[in-house]
Amino acid sequence: MKNNYQLDFSSDKQLEVLISNKENEKKFLTNQEDVIKFLECHEKKNGVVSSREISYFTSNQGKVKELQGMISGNTSLSNLSKERISIVVSGSPIDVEEDQDTYIGNAIKKANAYSSLTDNPILVEDSGFHVPDFGKHSPDVFSARYSSLYRGELVNFISNHNHVLQFYNNSLDKKTKCLINKLCLIMNGIMLGFEGQTVKAQFITLATIKSHNSIFYGSGVLNGLIKIPYLQEFNNPDWLSKHYDETGYNSLFLLVERNRIRRYSNLTAYERSGVNNNHRSMAYCEAISRFLVSAASENMK
Repeated sequence: MKNNYQLDFSSDKQLEVLISNKENEKKFLTNQEDVIKFLECHEKKNGVVSSREISYFTSNQGKVKELQGMISGNTSLSNLSKERISIVVSGSPIDVEEDQDTYIGNAIKKANAYSSLTDNPILVEDSGFHVPDFGKHSPDVFSARYSSLYRGELVNFISNHNHVLQFYNNSLDKKTKCLINKLCLIMNGIMLGFEGQTVKAQFITLATIKSHNSIFYGSGVLNGLIKIPYLQEFNNPDWLSKHYDETGYNSLFLLVERNRIRRYSNLTAYERSGVNNNHRSMAYCEAISRFLVSAASENMK
């Protein structure tokens, strides 16, 4: 098969060629230049389709700011969505329990729940934190409920290391599972022999757009590092405050960019959204690409 740049995007047969090979289809959908070129050719030939509203439900203001930053500051997502879609952000009036064993399972469950609230296509995502060296102990799809898997181990860990108790008690005072999840990650890192070491880590996002009975998905991975702290760092007020202020895994995640390393929690939501390989923007771009390409193919004359 010809590569994407040799395809005749003005031909009605180009999608038939693309989907004949799933590997090539994947490459096409993740190459924003190709997708935009295809959409522009289609729009020139068949007319511009009016902007489509896509609904996004969340009560997490951090995600709202990050999404706004992506649309305005991330070149790929901005160019793809400009004049083609508008994302309507609403607070989530329902609480959907993320109890599935896969990212796609959680995303589809949320999309199905939100579909009762609007007739618009729905954009949802499920994210996780992956530490390859942790093996089966990596948080992954269980990232938001990680601590629930290690209740007994955490009690034993705290009882054997009294200086960790302050971190745990402050986590309870803040009434957030995120800090306890982070403590579980540190605990497993120490128990697995990585105390004081730096290991690879990834943020993973699976995004879906549900439109009627169709699901369009996209995935994204942000590579970085985490340093498992030494136990004595729990006695360091500066270290503790740094990790209290950022409740997710962000304060442990180190983003490697060219010749510098930045702690992810030091970036604003807007700065995170502008990272070229941001996991959410990658996932959103691919899901939106699938949605727009499918819609265009249905309207071909």
